[in-house]
Amino acid sequence: MKKNRRIVFIAIISFTIVIILMGFTIINIKDKMDNNAIDLTQNLLDNMSDKIATYHEKDEDFIKQNSTKFKNLNHAEIVHELNTIVEHHDYLNAIYLKDGVGVDANGKSITYEQLPYHDFKTDEQAISPAINGPYGVWEMVYQMPCDDQAMLYVEIPFSHYSQGNDLTFYNKYGFAALIDASSKKIVLTSKTPNVIWNYMQDANELLSEVGFDEDTQKKIYENINNDESIIIKGNVQGEEVYLSLRAVEANAQWYLCGIIPVDVIQQESGLVLKMLVYVFIWMIVSLMIVLFLIGHEIYHNIKKEKKRYEKSQLENAIYTAIAEASDQFICLYDKTEGTLEKSFYNHAVLLGLEQDILMKQPMVFHELLDSFSPDLSKRIKRKEIIETCSYETNRINPMTHEKQYLRLIVKNISIVGKDKYIFFIADISHDIMVQESLKMAALDAKQANQAKSDFLSKMSHEIRTPMNAIMGMSELALHNLDHPDKLKDYLRKITQSSTHLLGLINDILDLSKIESGKMALYEEKFILSDCISEVYNIISLQAENKHQSFHISSQNVIHDALYGDMLKLKQILINLLNNAVKYTPEQGHIDLIITEKQHTNEHLLQYEFQIIDDGIGMSKEFLNRIGQPFEQEKNQFYGKESGTGLGLSIVKNIVSIMGGVIDIKSELQQGTTICVQLAFKESENDFYKEKDQLAGMRVFLVDDDPFILNDVSVILNEFGIEVDTSLLGIEAFHQIEDAHHSEHPYDIIIIDWKLPDIDGVQLAQLIRERIGSKIPIVFITAYDYSEIEEKAYAVGVNDFIEKPLFKSRLYYALIANKAQDMKKDYDDALLKDKHILLVEDNELNLEIAKELLEMKQVRVDVAHNGQEAVDIFNSQPPFTYDVILMDIQMPVMNGYEATSMIRQSKREDAICVPIIAMSANTYADDIQTCLNKGMNAHIAKPISLDGISKTIISLWNQTKDTSNEEGRKS
Repeated sequence: MKKNRRIVFIAIISFTIVIILMGFTIINIKDKMDNNAIDLTQNLLDNMSDKIATYHEKDEDFIKQNSTKFKNLNHAEIVHELNTIVEHHDYLNAIYLKDGVGVDANGKSITYEQLPYHDFKTDEQAISPAINGPYGVWEMVYQMPCDDQAMLYVEIPFSHYSQGNDLTFYNKYGFAALIDASSKKIVLTSKTPNVIWNYMQDANELLSEVGFDEDTQKKIYENINNDESIIIKGNVQGEEVYLSLRAVEANAQWYLCGIIPVDVIQQESGLVLKMLVYVFIWMIVSLMIVLFLIGHEIYHNIKKEKKRYEKSQLENAIYTAIAEASDQFICLYDKTEGTLEKSFYNHAVLLGLEQDILMKQPMVFHELLDSFSPDLSKRIKRKEIIETCSYETNRINPMTHEKQYLRLIVKNISIVGKDKYIFFIADISHDIMVQESLKMAALDAKQANQAKSDFLSKMSHEIRTPMNAIMGMSELALHNLDHPDKLKDYLRKITQSSTHLLGLINDILDLSKIESGKMALYEEKFILSDCISEVYNIISLQAENKHQSFHISSQNVIHDALYGDMLKLKQILINLLNNAVKYTPEQGHIDLIITEKQHTNEHLLQYEFQIIDDGIGMSKEFLNRIGQPFEQEKNQFYGKESGTGLGLSIVKNIVSIMGGVIDIKSELQQGTTICVQLAFKESENDFYKEKDQLAGMRVFLVDDDPFILNDVSVILNEFGIEVDTSLLGIEAFHQIEDAHHSEHPYDIIIIDWKLPDIDGVQLAQLIRERIGSKIPIVFITAYDYSEIEEKAYAVGVNDFIEKPLFKSRLYYALIANKAQDMKKDYDDALLKDKHILLVEDNELNLEIAKELLEMKQVRVDVAHNGQEAVDIFNSQPPFTYDVILMDIQMPVMNGYEATSMIRQSKREDAICVPIIAMSANTYADDIQTCLNKGMNAHIAKPISLDGISKTIISLWNQTKDTSNEEGRKS
């Protein structure tokens, strides 16, 4: 058996080696033949290149020799010499210039400006790039200094260099072209017509056709300019070709490009390769026949051996099958010999021990037995166990290092008159874990029921409290209708209780949406700083009522215009800050730190919102349960600062839905730090459309925080603004004063209110007294700057920027101050007495837009949905409305449907009345959709008076220009 296998193995190896060697031989022959053909192509192109270079050298020597003949010649003699030069080599023209004027070979007077190429940079010998001159062919101009301080110019056609060479090879299957290095123009091609040369104009177009991108082309040119020859395989019109490029001369003024199809090169090697392939196939067939014959002989031997093997292994197979089926480790112990006789399967999986170790190291097996029961191995040796016994233990599996629970069953058996023990070892870890999990599940269910019971009890109390207040105050209000002061107080308390009740209901609804999976994200464009301002306005009032210090700061926040769910972000921050205020004692401190992290995804911006307080903190035990619904820690504030326990659960779920991470660290009496990490899409382009207006401005920034100076400098540099900074007020003043006296003043000064040496008001006053009032001064302050507002304006401060210094705040402040000196590019007086139909379903937006338009003395009719707009439009006489401002998202009928119905009506003004869309969706496809639906223009929300005015007047002007153009055509 072994001998047969050895013969088969040697035969297979031998034939495999021969086949591999033959395969390598074929590949090497093919490669060598291809390389030889490529080398031949290279040599042919080198010869062409040498010929062109030789012609060029002859031309250079000839022109240089004739440039010495013009000294002291009259006009006729000069013309004669020029004719001699042209006729000698069939040049296009020769020109002699002295002091910028001269004559050509035809006797025509000519100046330097009339030269075919007059961009020579020196008065030395030079050659122009390829030009398509007045003769309609590609040519170059040769500049050669003369002895009499004059200059000789010779126009040489590139066709001059194809003498005796039609730039083809390989029986005209291969062809070449001459390329000008500086312009990359193809100036000389093969005389044999070829589809490529028929339409190619320059080398870049040729390389692109062959399949090379811009980066590859750039590398090719760099290698050629380093005097290297390049040959690359490409594809032209579905056919593989070799493209060869090299410089004609060392200075790489011209390139020679050759192209030959791969099939032509490989044609010579085809026959040899076919013969070798046939031999290769014959060898494989022979190998298969030999292997078949050997295999047939071996097959009969294997059948005989298999019968003997099956018979000898039957007993072991039965034991192994039993062990596998039972998922147990089974082994036989010989009582007479006192040794382990046989072990079956599962030894590594169940025990983490190899079979050889169990069989050859008896101490290992005895230690395993003793782990089930002390001295069990001794009892086994003494044959004391007569009845079937069972033992259990737990141990660490030495292979997986996991804890496992095992059960051992010892049973007496007799095989062919010999007494033996059979051991069954089973892993019962799963059963133990199921029992433990059932216990834990029962405990969790009990705790959950208790938590829900506590929640229902708490909710009952929480809801009844505001309801009692509402009912009680309502009854008191009915009895005090004649007492306005009391009635006002009762109504205020009813409103407060209603708001509190609404908050409870909203929390329950939010939790219900989360648990049912119905909470969705609404992504929109928003400004982060505006979101933070709204959060500050809500939380600062609560903090003031408890006399707490509440601060917001930012670190490295470069991007402020984002795309995401702003409402969910506000909900997260307000919930967390509410808790911070609630569980922080009076005179405590609460900080919100916003950090823009390093981006790991080029499409997402990573932000960290860190909330730090020095409140009562939380215990480690409660931190393990925090965020679970209905959970609240019972501490010294319990009862005084009660709640539903839903806030953190809602926050954790919203953060998870938004793809973020929340981390909470806290200790009792040591305060709490909550870190929320979220990612948003960047939406800068739409918000900073006019940033080019800020380019070139000079800004001076004064602040005592170096981190603020760095962050603001980065943001302003992005706008193209030059920034100088200082940490001290006096130092800043001297720099500002020096810049003013050097007639290179700053355009805007940005000053922090509080500085180490003098405050911002004093610095602003000093600037106004010593420098003047022309430079705008902007103050950096916290959110509430009411205490210094009057003083600041009194000393000449122009504007305020609230901290943190987000990008949008800086942008709008700078644009506002820049815009003071800019005039409008439209006349909004044209809006006076115009009649506009305003369609908007949101009452607040409707009121704002209506009042903005009426400020320009515009007559405004309003509609609350699309159907109402159509009805109002059809009810008025034709040409009543000059413009219709149409919202998109509305009930009953949206803006698209209303526009379609207006355009399809049979009124005279149905087609021509301008309809302008108003929408918060400002992507290009959204705007295009509006235009496709029949609208004339688009205004982005939130709307501004300038935006509305500019769009309407621009639309009228376009309509007027179109009408005038049609009138002229008619």
